[in-house]
Amino acid sequence: MGPPSLLVIGLNYTPEPVGIGPYTAGLCEALVRSGHKVTAVVGKPYYPQWRADPAYAGGWLEAEENGVKLVRCPHFVPQDPVGLRRFAHLVSFAITALIPAVRIALRERPQVVLCVAPALLSVLAAILAAWLCGARLWIHVQDFEVEAAFATGLMRENSLHGRFAMWAEGWVLRQADRVSTISPQMVAKLGDKGIPPERRLELRNWADARFAPDSAGAAVIRQEWGLEHKVVALYSGNIARKQGIEILIEAARALQHRSDIAFVICGEGPN
Repeated sequence: MGPPSLLVIGLNYTPEPVGIGPYTAGLCEALVRSGHKVTAVVGKPYYPQWRADPAYAGGWLEAEENGVKLVRCPHFVPQDPVGLRRFAHLVSFAITALIPAVRIALRERPQVVLCVAPALLSVLAAILAAWLCGARLWIHVQDFEVEAAFATGLMRENSLHGRFAMWAEGWVLRQADRVSTISPQMVAKLGDKGIPPERRLELRNWADARFAPDSAGAAVIRQEWGLEHKVVALYSGNIARKQGIEILIEAARALQHRSDIAFVICGEGPN
């Protein structure tokens, strides 16, 4: 008997250059190289710009990329992803992913259904797909969405919505046969949410060992931006509420008397 076939459900995927997308694509492609059959139900590119890529306009799109069979689902992309708009964004993918997930479960009968969170709401589609074909359910947690919402003020922990979100998160995670996440601390957090040790797994995000620093290119950039002979404190990534990068601005203000330090914020996003 060969390696098990997988149905992967995840909102983010390449060609998104940063965030969860490259990691999900890398995992799917690595599974294919090791002999697994992988079908992935994913969203259309929008991150980190929070703008829908016009190259992927239309309804559901099917393709094969690096051995992975892909179904790209349409979904709502808000320009300012906060509150109800962000919730509608997540719900829209959970709904549009349900249709191909059920079809693939019934037609291809995968042995494992792997759902990547965020978005935790799409786990409901994964639960149904796994039940329909008798597959094992695996949830991979890249980010604890509810606690991130608390930490950045998007939701209050002691509110009715906050308490319900915490309960729903725990219930969803406990439905899985396996729950993985990306660090020892986050694995311990799974225990706090009621996941027993035998069902927890650490699955770290990969790094590209072929990466080589470009000292000549770095010197050109430093000269262009007047950064020669300065210590650069760099933030590179999504610029949104969840990241809480306001603390970098506070740190820069506290150190504005230091002419040898330059704070650089590099990225895109709604903020």
